[in-house]
Amino acid sequence: MKIYTISLYTGGFMNLIRFRNLLFFLVISSCWASWGASMDCRSGKSLTGSEEFVCANPSISKLDDDMVQAYFNSKSKLSAKNQELFQQSQRAWLEYWPKVCSEDGKGNSLESLQTQNGVSCAEQEYRERVRVLQLKKMTDDFVMFYSSTYKTLAPAKKGIPDSVNLTYHKVIYPQIETQKLKGEVLSKANIFNQWVSTTMTEFGKTNNTNFNENDANSVLVLFLDASTTDLISFVANFSFDGFTSNPKQIVERHHFVVSKSRPLRDFDLFDNPEWLRMSMPALFQSLRAQLAGKFSLKSSEELGGLVKNPTHWEFTKEGILFHFSPGEVAPASLGYPKALIRWKGLKGYIGSSGKKFVREITQAEY
Repeated sequence: MKIYTISLYTGGFMNLIRFRNLLFFLVISSCWASWGASMDCRSGKSLTGSEEFVCANPSISKLDDDMVQAYFNSKSKLSAKNQELFQQSQRAWLEYWPKVCSEDGKGNSLESLQTQNGVSCAEQEYRERVRVLQLKKMTDDFVMFYSSTYKTLAPAKKGIPDSVNLTYHKVIYPQIETQKLKGEVLSKANIFNQWVSTTMTEFGKTNNTNFNENDANSVLVLFLDASTTDLISFVANFSFDGFTSNPKQIVERHHFVVSKSRPLRDFDLFDNPEWLRMSMPALFQSLRAQLAGKFSLKSSEELGGLVKNPTHWEFTKEGILFHFSPGEVAPASLGYPKALIRWKGLKGYIGSSGKKFVREITQAEY
């Protein structure tokens, strides 16, 4: 069976002059009018600083075209309610990216954006935004879109370095479009959407942030990952910078079993609990070899709670890649350690429902 894969982030702006079809241009211009004047790099009309910046950089100008196309292609396929949310998030992003990419935190002048860091930042934001605007058909019933919020705030007066011009917050997460769903399928979609919202809320509670603080920067992005007809997976990337020497970074993987309308548990894949006892020594040796004297665990048993939790699992064609956040098994400065257990080594421990899942992941008999 086919595996559906997406990787996501954020990015985008608008430059309508490049649309060849005049009728299409007029339609888009009328829709875009609610956001402000359409950008025309060759009209001779006065442009804002961020518009000048887009016009002055061909790579960003091309990404701007891609973003406009992605926006309208996707928006037309959403319900009226989600179209409104889609438009609100685009408005917020259009204000967000020039500020976070400029030297002065205002983003209203060409000079503040036209720096090496400004160009690099804008390209990244645009690429990410193009991806966020794209819909993805996950199954015959489920079409996924991304809800997103962007915010910049004036920094707090106390405890913030003088060099900080603003604080920013970004949240992106997948949702299933439900407008054409009915009955049990609709129920499953609603459960998934609520589960994603709960996951984000728990991130905020666990890490003591509400994504609206003016004394820190925070980003929470939930990327869709490799999925099957019965499993929707995403990667949650959370970063929090309170302008201290140790900004927080967490990466988790979350998996939703569609047929059971709940998160994946280890026994959905393994019917023999001995898989954990077998895996821990191999993972321990692999991590110790990678991290040398920086490995903070003393025995393989200390890995048990981490390894059993599916939030550490990435499913690949080769096997399960176990990921660990900074500070879990080694000093945070060493980043994100990972270690692989191949499907071949797990074969005797996987149950019948797990084998179906592995066949879809590997696209091979198992």
